[in-house]
Amino acid sequence: MNARLLAPLTAAQDGAALDLLDRAFAGDPTLSWYLFAERAGFAQRRRAYLRAYQCFHRANGLPILGAWQAGQLTLAGLQQYYLQTDCSDSLGRFHPGS
Repeated sequence: MNARLLAPLTAAQDGAALDLLDRAFAGDPTLSWYLFAERAGFAQRRRAYLRAYQCFHRANGLPILGAWQAGQLTLAGLQQYYLQTDCSDSLGRFHPGS
């Protein structure tokens, strides 16, 4: 049996983590509503939103965790945090009107 290892991800692993997060949130009803799933370009908006959230974590020193099994990244997770910070630059990157 292969043990699962939980560890923080490095910035070099962000692409693989983003791929996992994008697949995990593909059918999320909240993001579907918030990012206007019925309009063209939803997949790109969803990925941009997740990437902005990932960048927010990195910029604020927040953990991005990954679960590894048999040498392969199988899970990635971002914790929701409430920080007193200006995120307006990040928000503009995934807004449907941008």
